[in-house]
Amino acid sequence: MRRSTPAGGVFGLSLAQCAQLSRMIRQGSLILLAIGLPHLGLNQHQIGGWEQLLFLGFLLGTAWLNAFTQGLLVGYPLAGKSRSTDPAALLTTVLLVQLAVAIGIGGLAWWGRAWLVPLFTGQPALPYLGYFLFYLVFEWTGQYLEGSYLVRERGDRLLAYAAFSYGGLLLCFVLPLALDAPLLRCFQALAVLALAKGVWILGHAATHFRHRFDRTQLRAWWSVVVPLLAYGAISIVSGGLDPWLVGYYYAGDETQFAIYRYGARELPLIAALTIGLSQSIIPKITADSGTGLAELKRETGRLAHVIFPVSILLCATAGWWFPRVFTPAFAPATPLFQVLLLTTIPRLFFNNTVLIARGDGRILNGLVSCELLLNLVLSLLFLPYFGLWGLCLATVIALATEKALGCWWLWSRHGIPPMEYCPVPLWAGYSALLLLIWTLTII
Repeated sequence: MRRSTPAGGVFGLSLAQCAQLSRMIRQGSLILLAIGLPHLGLNQHQIGGWEQLLFLGFLLGTAWLNAFTQGLLVGYPLAGKSRSTDPAALLTTVLLVQLAVAIGIGGLAWWGRAWLVPLFTGQPALPYLGYFLFYLVFEWTGQYLEGSYLVRERGDRLLAYAAFSYGGLLLCFVLPLALDAPLLRCFQALAVLALAKGVWILGHAATHFRHRFDRTQLRAWWSVVVPLLAYGAISIVSGGLDPWLVGYYYAGDETQFAIYRYGARELPLIAALTIGLSQSIIPKITADSGTGLAELKRETGRLAHVIFPVSILLCATAGWWFPRVFTPAFAPATPLFQVLLLTTIPRLFFNNTVLIARGDGRILNGLVSCELLLNLVLSLLFLPYFGLWGLCLATVIALATEKALGCWWLWSRHGIPPMEYCPVPLWAGYSALLLLIWTLTII
């Protein structure tokens, strides 16, 4: 009997699975690029420069992009409940705002590059910055499409755009370098990819949205976004703290920065599946809390059976495969990768997702501020004695503390115990096994 495709999905995949797969394509392309660059002839200095460009893009874009997307995921179902508002007008409004902000930030970054680059990377300048910022403007605007496809339940379009966007990113580097072209050609290809994304966005807007900019929708959406902007900004400071400390502590040493970035690189499976689930479930919890929480618990259990075994296996065998995959030059990054696999444990607790869906974004600011402060204190204590490994360990401890505080808040203030949105016994058993395997690798 032929299996039916769930609503919003494609090829038998649910909408949540489509969101997870699109995230895997995105994260996986960056991993494949990281694996390929050393084998395509780039040295550590060149790779370090590329990683610093990615880091700069992370700092400039992640906070407001996450806030805009999460605001859309919460605001769209709320607009659908109201008789006085049109959800389609909200999509048009968010697209126009996101395009304007992307152009503004990209332009300001280019104008202030003389002080921005040294401040955030520790380097006097970054090669090919202009090409990269041009690419970022369309990359940032294009991320609006992900939220739009999610709320409109178009899993097929979501996957198609991810394949086009991040498959194109891989080709921009692999093809020129494989043909022995200079690195400049890769960044010129990125600019062409950016223009192609612009055409996709324009076609999407022209085909689907004939509604005008709506100030009422803007105010309603912005009321959701503002707390998330603050949360995202603090999160970026927290997430950017470790790379900044590396750049400061090892000033001028791009090799150490490259080693850190390779060790701290997220496993695409973990990041993709957790972020994809979070984004797809937020509108459902907003629309119906009981049903949404039950689905979150069920999907978390499924993720645990995938993510934890993979993390345990990778942690146990990283000493063998890591230098073979990333070349022996990056072997010192192996223990960094292993300790950061422990972030799997707190990441499989989706209390922040529940808080966002309930419109409780302000408490997230306090939680992530605690994480930032604790990470800073522990990093300053550990870095002189344990080096980059200590920096990564501080990150794990700080993230686990933030998640624990978030769980306590949901339970004490909202009466939502962890058992309602997480299969706690299953999570605890896998967590203990991962901790045991990691401990054995460092003995």
